[in-house]
Amino acid sequence: MTEGEVIEQLEIFPEWNREDRWLDVGDMEELVNTCIKALEEIRQYRAIGTVEECREARKRQNGKKVTLSQNGCVKDKIKAFCPNCGLVIHGKRMIGYCSCCGQKLDWSE
Repeated sequence: MTEGEVIEQLEIFPEWNREDRWLDVGDMEELVNTCIKALEEIRQYRAIGTVEECREARKRQNGKKVTLSQNGCVKDKIKAFCPNCGLVIHGKRMIGYCSCCGQKLDWSE
């Protein structure tokens, strides 16, 4: 039974009840198992996040150039800003991702 067929069966299920027409045990078991599988799949998608959240995460995987401060470097320490959230990044090494929002950072000239 496909998910579409299950949905159709569930939509007319109240009518069966009124008419005292019930599925046989094998069909009922298949109906219930297909519903369980569909609900488990929905639960997995919800655990991943919404489509919008997934799109945003995908965008952050593409590197964006950091914004350097006015004086660029101070005593061999880089001072820059995340192009996505504006977090101040300072240190001696150029990190690959923003620790605040997860944006991939592009340090190329």
